[in-house]
Amino acid sequence: MLDERRWELLIRSLTLASSGAVLALVFGFLAAFFIWCRKRPVRFSAMLLFALPLSPMMYIYALEYLYWLFSLKVPSYFSVVLTYALQLMPLNALAIYNGFLAVSASEIDAARVLRSDIVCLFQIVLRRNLPLMLMLGLFSAVMNLLDYSIPSLFGVPVYSLDIFATFSATGNVLGVAVQSVPIFLFSLAIFIVLFMQLKSVWAVNPQGNRGRCLSESKNTATAVMEAVGGFVWLLPLIAVISAVVPFFTSRHAFTTAILTSFSELQYSLLICAAAAVFGTAMAAVFCVLKGALIPFALAFAAMPPALIGIGLLYTISPLRIFDGILPVIALVLRFFPFAAIIMYISKRMESKEERWAASLFSESKTDWLLRYKIPVTLPPLLISATVIFVLSLGELGATLLVIPPGTTTLTIKLYNYLHYGSGAAVSGLTFMLGVLTALITAAAWGLRNLYFKRGKHD
Repeated sequence: MLDERRWELLIRSLTLASSGAVLALVFGFLAAFFIWCRKRPVRFSAMLLFALPLSPMMYIYALEYLYWLFSLKVPSYFSVVLTYALQLMPLNALAIYNGFLAVSASEIDAARVLRSDIVCLFQIVLRRNLPLMLMLGLFSAVMNLLDYSIPSLFGVPVYSLDIFATFSATGNVLGVAVQSVPIFLFSLAIFIVLFMQLKSVWAVNPQGNRGRCLSESKNTATAVMEAVGGFVWLLPLIAVISAVVPFFTSRHAFTTAILTSFSELQYSLLICAAAAVFGTAMAAVFCVLKGALIPFALAFAAMPPALIGIGLLYTISPLRIFDGILPVIALVLRFFPFAAIIMYISKRMESKEERWAASLFSESKTDWLLRYKIPVTLPPLLISATVIFVLSLGELGATLLVIPPGTTTLTIKLYNYLHYGSGAAVSGLTFMLGVLTALITAAAWGLRNLYFKRGKHD
């Protein structure tokens, strides 16, 4: 049963998580509107794509640096909500922008005959995307609720952090499991609802409207929205710049932090690569039977991260032989459900006509496998592996409890450093982690483009 203190923590956690989700939706809508109005939107959406995997530590450092720079005193609760929103803004913006493209251009033009641009935007474009935005809001709220790293760095106690603290203080596994039930059931229910509704809002059919709800001479309201959206779109870049500035003022501490962290970097890359391989394979297994197993996979996504680490400590750790790979197992369990959903959606979007044609005209099963099945399956496998890899780089909650003695990941080292303030050493580690995630995303993006270019020539 929950006592009064835990009820208070639960309510506070839900309030912070939902507030961060709402703010992320607002930011995402404004940034999507800004991209939608651009003549070459691909370039602007590409920057948000690279901002997707940025660690929340980057935004936390940027906020603390700006607070120090301008001598600001900001309530911790607001900082938590703002960090939640900044972390999830790129995802919200890209999804909402794609939703904008799915609105029929002829429908927008017809509405503009009778209504102003701003009314057309909210009554036609926004209304059409309300189901998508509701799903984004629920997903963001759940991800915020499960996280404890952001609130802990701002000194704000939340329910998921209390789970970790209770286990550290008492070692009572059963008590911690019971304590986790409320947010586990809430998160699982939301994830299952989102999965059931995903197929109705996922498919995007670009109509080429490209912001045509606006006339050539923009009114004040839309001009202000576009300007604010441009500023929101720049926020990830501002966070990255904030992490680079100390290089010019405290170069020695900045570079020393990077040079002394290569062992953590190597270990992080090793376990993340292993998690990407095994997590993708596990996701593929859960995609059989037309996705019937995915709700069971979502149970792992709905677990508080600390509970995954605790479960591994008391189920697999006593065997000893698995001690070295416990972090990999934790990362796989934490993120393979998201890869399973990506692969499931990709499978549903396969053309039945192409599949039938490939089966009909293939000379043999080997020919069908080489010329159809592998080329069709390879992109979702690459995307799934990249998602697991990048998410694993920034993961903290599940791995913190199972990391072997004498080793640590780059994220855990940065998390420990952030507890002591925003110095140049923290800036160096933040920049290192940000560059690493950007390079991985760029590599995956390059492989994707290369694959599709080859496909066009074949």
